[in-house]
Amino acid sequence: MTQAADALPTSLFPTPDTFGTYSVYDLMLAAAHGRIGVDQRLVRSILEREDKAATVADLIRFAGVSSDQPLDLRADLIEILRRFKAVEALPFYLDIIREFGDDYPDELIEAVVEIGQPAVEPLLALYEEVGEENGAPVAFLLAGLQVRDERILKLLLEEFDYDTWEGAFHLSMYADPAAIPAVEQRLQEAGIDDEMRHHLEGAIAEMKANEPRTVAEPPDIYPLFDETAGPDFDVLALSDVAQLLKSPFADYRAEALEAISPDDVVDEEIAPHVRELAKSDPDPNVRGRAWEALATLVEEDTTLLDDLKSVLNDKSRHPVERSGALVALATATEGSEELTGHIKEMYEIESERKHVLKAMWRSMDQSFGSYMQFNLDNEDPEVAEQAIFGIGYLGVKSEVNRLEQFFEHDRLRSPALFNYAMLIPGPKERMGVKQILSKIEKVAKGLNTEEKEIVKVALDRRLAMRGMKPVFHEEPEEDEDDE
Repeated sequence: MTQAADALPTSLFPTPDTFGTYSVYDLMLAAAHGRIGVDQRLVRSILEREDKAATVADLIRFAGVSSDQPLDLRADLIEILRRFKAVEALPFYLDIIREFGDDYPDELIEAVVEIGQPAVEPLLALYEEVGEENGAPVAFLLAGLQVRDERILKLLLEEFDYDTWEGAFHLSMYADPAAIPAVEQRLQEAGIDDEMRHHLEGAIAEMKANEPRTVAEPPDIYPLFDETAGPDFDVLALSDVAQLLKSPFADYRAEALEAISPDDVVDEEIAPHVRELAKSDPDPNVRGRAWEALATLVEEDTTLLDDLKSVLNDKSRHPVERSGALVALATATEGSEELTGHIKEMYEIESERKHVLKAMWRSMDQSFGSYMQFNLDNEDPEVAEQAIFGIGYLGVKSEVNRLEQFFEHDRLRSPALFNYAMLIPGPKERMGVKQILSKIEKVAKGLNTEEKEIVKVALDRRLAMRGMKPVFHEEPEEDEDDE
C-alpha cells in the first residue's frame, strides 16, 4: 500500500448510501485515490443529479487534475462526459490527443464527433499545433465530424498529398465529392499498385455516395461498469485502510479486512480495530473476515486461539463468521482431526465454499487435493479462484495443464499464472528458474509487467518451499532482535 491518499481531506470517505451528499468533484477525487470504486452506483449518482450544469462543471474541474491522480480514470471520465455532450470537455479531450496521439481511447472518437460543429475550431487549431507529420489522429476526428468546411477539405487534401493511404481513408470518411478529382488524378499516376488502386477507388465510391454519417446516441453506460466495486486497496495508504475499517458501510469494512496483509494486522494502528470488529461488529461477514485476519496474531496470543475455537464450535453463530475462524485456525495451527472434521462439515454449506477451500489449502493438507480438482470449474469465480490456489499450494501436479484454461479469463488469469508457476515441471535447481519463467511467458502468450512480477514471486515461493534461496527477490536481512 502506498501513501498516495495522504493529501486528501480526512473526511472524504464516501459510501454508496451517502454519494448524494458529496459533490461530483469530491466523488471522482475519492475514486481516483482508491477510496471508492467506479461502479454503477457511482455513475448513477453522477448522471441522475438535477443540476446538470454543476455536474459538468465538477467533471471538468476533475478532468483538469485527473492525470495527476494515483488511478487514471480518464477513460471512465470520457464515458461519463459523453452523456452530457459537453463542449466544455473539448480541452480535456484535446489534451489526451496531445499525450497519446494514435493511442487515444476509442471512446474519445465518439465523444468528439457527438459534439459536432463546436469541435471544428479547436481541432483545426490542434492540427496546426502538432503539424502535418503528427496530425493524423486530429485529421481522423475532423473527417469523422463530416462538417462541410473549406478549411477541413483543404487540410485533408494536403494530408492526402503528404500520405496517400491515410489521406484517402480520411477523405472517404469525410465523403465530400469535391475531393474526387484529386483522388482520380492520383489514380492516373504511374507506379500505383493494385492494393493502393483498390483503396483509392473505394474512397471515390464513398465520396460519390456522399452519405451523411449518422451520429447514434451513446450506448447504455451502466453495462460498461461493474454493478458494485469497492475501494482499490493497492493504492490506499495504511491510514486510509484504518479509516475504512471504521466505515459505516459493512461491505467496505469487510473488503478492508480482506485486503490487509499479515504485516498490516500487527500494526498498532490496525490491530485494535481488527480485534474490535471480530468481537462486536454487527455484520457477521465482517466478524468472519476479522477473525480470519487475526490468524497472524495467534502465535503470540493464546487467548485468541481459544476465541477462534469458541467461534468455530458455536453452531449458533452465522456460518460466514465461523468460516473466518476456520480459515484462521487452518492458517495458524498445524491442524488436527477435529479441525479436519470442521472443514468437511462446513464444506457442505455452499455459501461458505470459497472460505472453506481457502482453509483447506492454507492447512497444507494434501488430502484436500481432490476438493480442489472438483471445484476448478465452479461457476462462481471466487470459488474457482480458491481451488486454483489449492492446486498450487497443495501440489496437485496432475492439474497443472487445466490451469492454462484460465489464462484467457480476465478475473482468474493472475491466480492461474501464480499457481501454474508453482507447479509447472522444470529444472529443480535455482539456475533453471529463469528458464521456467520464459516457458510460462510463451504458454501465456506474453506477460505484462505486473504478471511477470506475479510469476517471479511464485517461482521464488516455489524455491522457498524446497528450502532454497529466491532468485528474483532477495530475502530481507534479519537483525539480532529478529533472530
